[in-house]
Parts: sequence; structure tokens; C-alpha cells
Amino acid sequence: MSFSADVKKELAAAKNGCSFCLGASLYGMLLYGRCVQEDKISFSTESDDAAELFAAQVIAMTGTLLTIHE
Repeated sequence: MSFSADVKKELAAAKNGCSFCLGASLYGMLLYGRCVQEDKISFSTESDDAAELFAAQVIAMTGTLLTIHE
């Protein structure tokens, strides 16, 4: 497993204790992924852990349901 895969897995396993931390983490993923468009947000990764973390954070922050495609 690569270093970046290890980091993504560790971040996904970490428990965010406050909404500020959750928002900061999600904001970082959105910025890094350059995935915000006018009509949609997409996030592409090879890591299942990172995809699930992203989806969980968007749901927690917005209440919006997401679809994960493989």
C-alpha cells in the first residue's frame, strides 16, 4: 500500500469531534479535488475509504444524499 493510501485510510478512520473539524476536512477535500462545478460536485479517487469519507462528510454537513459510482 502506498503512503498516500495509508494516509487516506488513517484520515477516514479518525473521528471528527466537532463540526468545525468536519467542515475543514470537507473543504480541504473539495479544494484538493477541484471538483466543484456550477451544477454538481464530483470527487474522484482510487481509495474506497476516501470516497466514503467524502460522502459521509457531505451528508453530515448538508443532509444531501449522494451516489457513489465505481
